[in-house]
Amino acid sequence: QQAPVIVYPGNPQGRHPVETGERGVYLVEVGADRGVRLTFHDVSVVRWAQVTVEIDDLETDHDLIDAIDSAVAVAFDAEGRDVVCRVTVTGRGPLHAATHKGDFSATLRARINDGWSRGDPFGWCERVEVTTRPAFDREEQRQAGDFVGDLLRLVDDIQSDPVQLAALREQLGSLYGHPRAKKYLGPSLPEDGELGALLADAEGRALEQLLGIGAL
Repeated sequence: QQAPVIVYPGNPQGRHPVETGERGVYLVEVGADRGVRLTFHDVSVVRWAQVTVEIDDLETDHDLIDAIDSAVAVAFDAEGRDVVCRVTVTGRGPLHAATHKGDFSATLRARINDGWSRGDPFGWCERVEVTTRPAFDREEQRQAGDFVGDLLRLVDDIQSDPVQLAALREQLGSLYGHPRAKKYLGPSLPEDGELGALLADAEGRALEQLLGIGAL
């Protein structure tokens, strides 16, 4: 056959936050004319979901809560399946300080679980990550010919270059495999999206030290 059908369905059940969305199997039907028809069937019991809320256009704590509630509701609408989600609050804006209060992540996670864990199907938030940054004109600062401008351009270069992201992931291998450190980290090296979030967080922390804005 000139163009054989090759399909890999993956696993029938997502096992951790990276394996989001539908998980299942393919029904393969081969006709008398050797034509192949593929039908995907979602057989997962629980779905993983990544929920991201950006604070850039939000002004008040109430706006933030509304945005989170809306995003979580969409994630938990999973065709009657139970859902476990990870919530990431990110972006740059005036609510940065509010998201870095000591109990913000724990309070938000408890609020989500109090509202959704008793349902059938249930929704559960396994973690809240905060990678917000202080409000400032990043593009203007990026164009500057100083150290801060160099830093921002370096972050953008890494974010947009798969080769540099792969090199960064490789460098993190020794940390994730360290006998003491690995118990505080995930079971596997971060994917590109997670690396991007780590870079954004590192950028924000560096800017706080360099420019003295939005100290944690």
